[in-house]
Amino acid sequence: MERSFMNGRSLKPFPFILLFMFLMSQAYAQTTGKIVGTVKDANTGDVLPGVNVIIVETYLGAATDLEGYYTVINVPAGIYDLQVTMMGYKKVTQVNVRVSVDQITTANFSLEPEVMEGEEVIVVAERDILHKEVTNSQLVVSGTEMVEAAGIRTINHYLEKQAGITGTERMEIRGGSADQTGSIINGLTFVNPRIGKAEARIPVSAVEQVNLVTGGYGAEYGNFRSGLINVVTKSGDKKEYHGSVNYSRNDAHMKRFGKSLYDPTNVFLRTYFDPEWAFVGTTAAWAGNKYPEDETEKYIPFNGWNRIAQAYNRSVPADRHVTPMDLYLWSAWVHTVEPDFNRLKAYADTAEGLEYNLTDKQIQALKDHAHEPEGSDSDYNVDFGFGGPVPLVSSKLGDATFYLSHQTINTNYIQPVTLNAEKDATTMLTVKSNITKSLTMDINGIYRLVHGTAPVMPTAGAVPRIGDDYDADSGGGDLMFENNIGKIYDQGMVYFWHPTFWHPKDLTTYMGGIKLNQVVNPKTFWDLTLSYAWQKDFAEPEVTRDYTTLINFGPIWLDEMPYGRVFTADTVRNPADANDYYVHSIFEDVGGEILSATGRRFSSKTGMYNENSVTQQFRLKFDLSSQATKHHFFKTGFDFNYYDLDNDLWVYWTGYDTDYDLRFHVKPYQAGLYVQDQMTYEGLVARIGLRADYYNSGNLMWPTGDRFNGEAFIEGPEGEHPAMDQYRYEFMKAGHNLVWNRWNRIHAEYQEAFPEREFLKRTENHFALSPRVGLSFPVTDRSKFYFNYGHFRSTVPYSEMYMYNFRYSKGQGLTSIGNPNLAPPRTISYELGVSYNLLDQYLININGFYKDVTGQHTDIQFDGVSISDGYSSRTNNEYEDIQGMEVDIRKPAGKFITGWVNFRYLLEKTGRVGREYYYEDPERNNDPLEIYYEADEDQPAPQPKLAANLTFHVPADLKFGKTVNTVLGDWLVSGIFEWEQGEAFTHNPQQLRNVSNNLRWPDYYMVDLKVSKMFGYKGIKVNFYVDIQNVLDLKVDWMHYGWTFRSNIDQADYLNSLHLPMYDSPEYKGQTSPSGNEYVGGDDKIGDLKSASAPYINDPNNGDLWMYGYPRDIWFGVNINF
Repeated sequence: MERSFMNGRSLKPFPFILLFMFLMSQAYAQTTGKIVGTVKDANTGDVLPGVNVIIVETYLGAATDLEGYYTVINVPAGIYDLQVTMMGYKKVTQVNVRVSVDQITTANFSLEPEVMEGEEVIVVAERDILHKEVTNSQLVVSGTEMVEAAGIRTINHYLEKQAGITGTERMEIRGGSADQTGSIINGLTFVNPRIGKAEARIPVSAVEQVNLVTGGYGAEYGNFRSGLINVVTKSGDKKEYHGSVNYSRNDAHMKRFGKSLYDPTNVFLRTYFDPEWAFVGTTAAWAGNKYPEDETEKYIPFNGWNRIAQAYNRSVPADRHVTPMDLYLWSAWVHTVEPDFNRLKAYADTAEGLEYNLTDKQIQALKDHAHEPEGSDSDYNVDFGFGGPVPLVSSKLGDATFYLSHQTINTNYIQPVTLNAEKDATTMLTVKSNITKSLTMDINGIYRLVHGTAPVMPTAGAVPRIGDDYDADSGGGDLMFENNIGKIYDQGMVYFWHPTFWHPKDLTTYMGGIKLNQVVNPKTFWDLTLSYAWQKDFAEPEVTRDYTTLINFGPIWLDEMPYGRVFTADTVRNPADANDYYVHSIFEDVGGEILSATGRRFSSKTGMYNENSVTQQFRLKFDLSSQATKHHFFKTGFDFNYYDLDNDLWVYWTGYDTDYDLRFHVKPYQAGLYVQDQMTYEGLVARIGLRADYYNSGNLMWPTGDRFNGEAFIEGPEGEHPAMDQYRYEFMKAGHNLVWNRWNRIHAEYQEAFPEREFLKRTENHFALSPRVGLSFPVTDRSKFYFNYGHFRSTVPYSEMYMYNFRYSKGQGLTSIGNPNLAPPRTISYELGVSYNLLDQYLININGFYKDVTGQHTDIQFDGVSISDGYSSRTNNEYEDIQGMEVDIRKPAGKFITGWVNFRYLLEKTGRVGREYYYEDPERNNDPLEIYYEADEDQPAPQPKLAANLTFHVPADLKFGKTVNTVLGDWLVSGIFEWEQGEAFTHNPQQLRNVSNNLRWPDYYMVDLKVSKMFGYKGIKVNFYVDIQNVLDLKVDWMHYGWTFRSNIDQADYLNSLHLPMYDSPEYKGQTSPSGNEYVGGDDKIGDLKSASAPYINDPNNGDLWMYGYPRDIWFGVNINF
């Protein structure tokens, strides 16, 4: 349904597109490189002009000039055979000439005189690992290299181990946020503009090569600030069909160390299910020092089922009385645990007044109802691709080829929620056709469906942004990560056993594009790219509970609760007598409507989380490139992006005055122009460019005219009366917007009463110029220095610009609102580096970089009596300074050994400047201490990181004597090692001055190993492999997340109990901690736990569940290539 409540002026883009096409010609397809070289006479060394150079099985080629030099431009990334011919000389073919995106491949030839007609020489091309023309830090890796490495099933898995990636879940580059990273697939931008997230999840089977650019890049790239991931995929062979099928599955296991959340002996449940504690209560059970205090303090205090039953029975008729055993079993049912029936019976046999009268039916029902332990299901990966000439009609369509690929990855969450796993399925099709010898057409299509979980509290009205990985009220624009412990922990123990709390959510993406590449002459070509992307975020609330009565414990009748989603209280009836029933509370806690025994919620708070948001992107890009002279390669061009963001998200919770409206429908656009010259000389390569960008906010009307209008921003008449509850629901369900109806009415009243005043004001647009410079200084044939500088801009994620959160209840009204007037933040980037080619086998790259980031979005608060609790908005007030160094050493090729090692050291500082508050009271607005940010700067300590890969290849033609050994040949062993220093934090219980980041959490270590064996038969290669992540079964410490501790007090008690070196100082000698223990110095380290040699350590309370993660993970797989 079209909603025009924001009064935006819809842009009709096509006249602008035609105008741009008429005025401009522009450059470079971002998926090609070029080949250059010199041809000489092998005997005399003289250069040979007029030599024909062609790329085999293509229409691409060139002829050498008077200096024997040639240039072949517009070469798609890939591996080719390059052939040179000249009358009187032997034909020479260089095979395995590798071309990469944005790089120059050098292929020199020496021709020998022809003795016999038809003589041909075939040589293997030397691999250029230095690339003197590259003026920034970038990594080029092939799909084969990724597949060979241990633990790699996606592009992200490989890239996250590289030095430039600092945020692994969302591919954050060099300290930048996720919205600063760009992703390009075959020249098509693959970014979710609503939340600003780069997407690079395509089938690995389709990957030809991936180019990770982390340093300053050229002017042709716009709307990215930190770096970009540029992927080129396979397009199929012209003559033969080839394909691959890769299937792997891991051994089902719990993805963390410790007990199950559904184990009745864990720290959260033992007090309810240990018979010796559960019935009499913890006070009585723990009396008499039977259990030491330092062992019991981590458990939950509990009154006991005996007292709970007595209190409950006082409030109900005698025929509805329950026994303590009834409540015990009820608690087991709603916690979805299986009690220890033997211990329960043994205790009941000796306890006074307690009867163990369970039937076989009840025991079996409890066993069947218990939640399966975490890790009961396997992860799996299916990845296949197939391509070749288009069947039947290839020759009629310009030797058209295709490549079709698909990947499905099923990833179980560490902690099961409504869904046990996320399923991510991507299908990609590429078709390439040479319409004429000079005109090529590429068609690309991507379909992706991710069935996962919305990572937000469903009744919180969370803004759909990328959000915090571990904040339960943020990140609604994304999906829950595999490691979801932080989300669950942040929501609180109240909801740990609420299986339908988190709503399922689907992300569906369609992306298609067509690119025309026209060679104008051997030195000039243009590209025209048209693309369209469509994404839907969909979540539909529905009742999923099966109300069939399953069992009863005394008068308490139960269905499958707490499984299955419900929105109202559940009444369960005796199937033999409809008048015998039990009315459960909306939270389904033990004790029902009368009494809450555990303080937990096993149902409700789910709300109706409704989302049917559609984001569309239309893109036009037109590029012109010309090798004007030997030394100058010009590019110029423009791109135009038009967005249609229809955010249809609203939340409603029946009967609890909880409904949020988070709707917007806007149509912003961006346009960019650039010009660039790459100058190549013997001792200098310079890339100089300038980019101009225009950002249109959609020409909206926005409520910025009166920030303290009480009528506009408070709860209002729509939420003040219970009778409005159903009205609000029906109104929002129909697609209408209550708050914009109100705001439009207020604006009309303003215009009528005060023509000079506006409540809704037209939003602003922005223009920016971005200079870019890159320099490379080849010092020798084997080394170079490089430097780059540039200004980079990108839009703030649109959810931050247009999203608002309005609650028509609880007296809240507007709680937050975006700001369409936000200017695109700016990053000024500097990089200086040196690269060295060692022995033509090792590439050593060392660089240092600095990024000056200004104008990033952050919150600003509006407070006043007229607007109740006030509300937050966004402003360009945040800055960031990032500096670091990287070392990367690679051996990209070799018969026996390949590998790499990289190191990263990063310093970051973030702060805020300007206004933090605006007040309705003018006096407060005049006080600088009230309104400005003050010393609001954060500078975490660096966390150096080291990663290394070593791969051993046993050749297929391994011989012992004259015999090829097929058993010992064709093996591959690949290992990856990772280390990252633990996060620094401040522990200063004595409140000493100038103490900051004085301790560190434990370091991160990981070792992965992959072993594979290849068998070949008649062109079919079958590779069996075992891929082991964390082969040493190292315990990855989770203390730094905070999940291990139940509270800040728990964390302080642990740290204060350690014998740390810092406690040897005079400031701590003889002092006691808040818990009454004396500080003792020693050699303990953060991460140490209680042991026979350290009985004094007060272990974290949640340690038996969430202390360590990622145990050994064994995958078995087979990869078939044909």
